[in-house]
Amino acid sequence: MRDPIDALENFDPGGSINPLPAAEVRRLGDRHRRRRTTGIALAAAAAVAVVATGGAVIGDDRDARSIDPANPTPSVTTTQTGSSPLDTIDLTVNMPPDDSGEPIAQAHGGVGLSELGFCDAGQPLQDDGRSDSISVASSGPERSDTRELVLYPDVEGAARVLDNLVDAAIGCPREESAPGSATLHEVTRGYAGEDSSVVSATYETDGSVGPGAEIIQLVRIGNALLVTSGSGEWDPTALEPVRAQYADDIDPIVDQMCVFASSCGGETASSEAPSSEPPSSDVIPAGFPLAAGFPTDSEPGPDNGLTGPGEDVEVPEGVDVCGSGLPTAPSIDRLAARWANPEDYRSRVLLAFEDAEAAIAYQGNFLQSYRSCPRDPGSDGYVSLNDVRRTAVGGESWAVVRTFEFQGSPAIGLEVLHVVRVGSAVLVDVTSGEGMAEGAEEQLASQTAAAAEVVAAMCAFTEAGC
Repeated sequence: MRDPIDALENFDPGGSINPLPAAEVRRLGDRHRRRRTTGIALAAAAAVAVVATGGAVIGDDRDARSIDPANPTPSVTTTQTGSSPLDTIDLTVNMPPDDSGEPIAQAHGGVGLSELGFCDAGQPLQDDGRSDSISVASSGPERSDTRELVLYPDVEGAARVLDNLVDAAIGCPREESAPGSATLHEVTRGYAGEDSSVVSATYETDGSVGPGAEIIQLVRIGNALLVTSGSGEWDPTALEPVRAQYADDIDPIVDQMCVFASSCGGETASSEAPSSEPPSSDVIPAGFPLAAGFPTDSEPGPDNGLTGPGEDVEVPEGVDVCGSGLPTAPSIDRLAARWANPEDYRSRVLLAFEDAEAAIAYQGNFLQSYRSCPRDPGSDGYVSLNDVRRTAVGGESWAVVRTFEFQGSPAIGLEVLHVVRVGSAVLVDVTSGEGMAEGAEEQLASQTAAAAEVVAAMCAFTEAGC
């Protein structure tokens, strides 16, 4: 079959023009292929919806934002009937008007950002168990903006989809789109919400990164997840101001999302009856076996052996990563213990929170600190490599595996932070020593087995109890 790009290169329009190189045509075509086309389709559907509803809110223009236009492929579910908690949210605030001149309006259902995906990880926003969603889109010459707010039956559902999106992006730093073309993904910490991340996509052609980027914001509050996508012909080496501007633009939306979180004065909204969480009086039970599974002997020395368990025992709950400290735990109770031996350091801290939502938020923020910093250069020639992995312990669990390089070569040192949530409590179980990267799985398995009694006793922080 003849390559259509060849036809483009040899096409005579009958006039004087300066055609794009074939590689650039491929790049631009691929950039429109997935997410941007669906966003513009939603804008077309929203324009129809505003005729029926008789109104819309139009945001301020953003002259600096621009991307390449794409042809719409309408495939949208129209506004649902009946009331919804999402009806109180205005997604159009600070959104540039559509270049068609038609008013922009949000609608329930619709394609939104359902095509969002990275490499071979699928589309986490499809078949995600949502209760409801609203979305809106606007496009113009050299720019596009799409926003979708998804409501889930519970906090766990929203947190799970956010984790899946972030994991997919982290696992796809480079996505080949065509010969000589690739999309590069960078995941950084978000600016708002209980749990948020930003994915910045730039475009490489024949080994060079050219103008143009997509900024994807992922913000969870309670059982609601906001996903936004903005694209323009920005300088890929200077995206921080762009990310900051987009964060400012959605601040009013994030403020409105307070209705989905008890932590900012609202009740968790759900299409089903909300489940009750442990009351704030549920603190760590006396005699909780936090030190179970620790070694029973050690070398002589004042700093060796077991210390605790106790409320005031000092343990490393994590380390600063990429110059940023870890989030402060708004816990209502705390129990910690540590055990030490030469080149073998172990610690555990159990944090009890007001409710499961607060525990989920803390766990998400804790892990995001490491997710957004896969390489953390030190001042002494060492680099910490931070790898966040999903595990299967308790209600939700993740491991942060930290290994090290010195002047570009693997160095001795292995630290595993196992972060386990059960109900309204989070366990941070840390082991560090003179291991290497190849021993991480064995270390994690040993660590998990040693803490089995601790995790089992965390049933005290669930609705059902022990």
